[in-house]
Amino acid sequence: GYQHLPADAFVFGAAVPGASTAVVALDGRDLQLVDLDSGELDDRFPSTDVTLSEPTSGSSLSTGAPPARHPSLLRVSADGRFVVHMTTIEPSEPCLDPQAPPETDDRPCVELSVYELASGRRVIGPITPSFGAGDVAINADGSLVAVAGGYDGDLPAYRTADGELLGPAAALP
Repeated sequence: GYQHLPADAFVFGAAVPGASTAVVALDGRDLQLVDLDSGELDDRFPSTDVTLSEPTSGSSLSTGAPPARHPSLLRVSADGRFVVHMTTIEPSEPCLDPQAPPETDDRPCVELSVYELASGRRVIGPITPSFGAGDVAINADGSLVAVAGGYDGDLPAYRTADGELLGPAAALP
């Protein structure tokens, strides 16, 4: 049947392999677990707050998360234990590498976090790559997250156990 999800603008989602659940990002920010049989929402994930800079005063304020400007990405590990959520942000400082040539594809600043599905606990993040990221992937057991994009096709990978940046794809074990 049809289940209306309480989003103001849009919903992004990813099915959990081997389960009758999906992870959704309501308005690109608010993570929820949805039971696909009953439509019941589970809000086990921490709420997303962002810090926005005030353009006129330069001060910053913490708010409930506004809707994302561009699509959020959700990827679930094949074993169904972890989800990575990458979404746009409005940082108070530029997030792009100042040494990089100007971006021509209008990619926004993003941040990503990895959550344990069973508990909703944030495992790593938020991480803000120093380039305009275009996609994110998580490996089968959820131990590595890779972020693609940037002016030269960067592909840094992070270990989910501790958030350590492992380096570009060529440097991975």
